[in-house]
Amino acid sequence: GNVKISYSTDNGYNWTTIVSSTANDGSYAWTLPDILEDKCLVKINDVGNTQISDISDAVFSIGGPPEIVLNKNRFNLTRYKL
Repeated sequence: GNVKISYSTDNGYNWTTIVSSTANDGSYAWTLPDILEDKCLVKINDVGNTQISDISDAVFSIGGPPEIVLNKNRFNLTRYKL
């Protein structure tokens, strides 16, 4: 069967549809929205029976500054005199 996938940015009070119907094959590629939120959830509903659903077990965050880790062992830094 197919499923509907939605997300919430306010701990489940409001839901935005990611896809209204997609194959229930265990995965779905989702481009995250350009937002900064820390109370996000994902909900999956069976398209044929909306009483069958599941919501992520805990809230998660979307957005924020990217984390960049620099390791001095991976760079060869040389000083040049001009």
